[in-house]
Amino acid sequence: MKHSKAFILVEILTGMALQAGFIIVLCTSFYLMLSFYTRTQQTLSARQRAERVIAYVDSRIRNADLGLWKCESSSEIRDALSQIDALFKDDSNNYQKFTFPVAVTSGNWKLKSSNSDNKFTGNRLTLLYTQRPSKLNLIIRTSENNETSISGDNVPMILSSDVPGNSTSVSVGFISKTNHSYNESEFNKVKINLDRMNYLSSYTVMSGTGRPLFIGNIIDNDIKKIQDEGIFTLSLLASSGTSPKKYVNIYPGDELLYLKCERMFVEGTNFKFQEFNGASWGDATPAEMGILEIYFELDTSKNILDMYVLSSGGINDLNNTQKPSSWPGTWKNEYANYIVHMSRASWKLKNLPDSFRWN
Repeated sequence: MKHSKAFILVEILTGMALQAGFIIVLCTSFYLMLSFYTRTQQTLSARQRAERVIAYVDSRIRNADLGLWKCESSSEIRDALSQIDALFKDDSNNYQKFTFPVAVTSGNWKLKSSNSDNKFTGNRLTLLYTQRPSKLNLIIRTSENNETSISGDNVPMILSSDVPGNSTSVSVGFISKTNHSYNESEFNKVKINLDRMNYLSSYTVMSGTGRPLFIGNIIDNDIKKIQDEGIFTLSLLASSGTSPKKYVNIYPGDELLYLKCERMFVEGTNFKFQEFNGASWGDATPAEMGILEIYFELDTSKNILDMYVLSSGGINDLNNTQKPSSWPGTWKNEYANYIVHMSRASWKLKNLPDSFRWN
């Protein structure tokens, strides 16, 4: 009888030990599964953040140099917009010869010389791109009314930079037949009695011209004339120095497009952008959080821009994150504390002429 009781006690203790082991294995498996799920979610979150940043740049880089096809070099673009002094200043107010329409810089917006591979590299991007109006669309017209119909002789007008200040009056019409006000146009953002040459919103491009055109001084009477008669004054600014004189054709039916300039960078762990508003750079606006760094490579021999985005999905409690093997930018020790993902995008700058020079 005593032997039987001892045997039962051993069985109970063995069963308890097996149950405890099973519970430990179950908890460990649950913990590993939960950790794997959390890490997977963090990686997916980091990837989505990087893709949103790439999509933001993509929507602008596709329109870089659109309507500037007659500018055969970065210096010609700078020459055409040379009156907008603040457009070419870094954070220290020093003049930089940005390689517009795509400028890759580092740090304090300093422009580095390209290396032997004909590449500019850096962690900051400045884009000069074209945007179609979202509200009021203006086109060159030949009809007498203020609508969209094009009639009469379609021979283009020739505008030359042979004489400084040389300009021509063109008739513009609204694409929509509904009533519009010129005040809806971004060309009207510049206040009257100011030097309009210093404002990017005083310039326009058209697909047929290939160069920026300056919209002449607008005063109250001119605004009424634009609204009632649809008359714009356009000028092709004279070339500086010994540069050859320029000319463009203005075609009936061509649409007046806006020139935009924007720069993008990472501050802290936020991807930010900064628009050129009027005659100065506006405040930096956060666009995506959880971005550790961005890196750009501009291949000037092939007109290809590569972008790398290093994003975070959350904290890595083990603090053992390793640098991705294909990440070309700076790796900081603090990045080991994050769950990171690297995304890459590449764009062929198809709006540029084949002979474009990045000087």
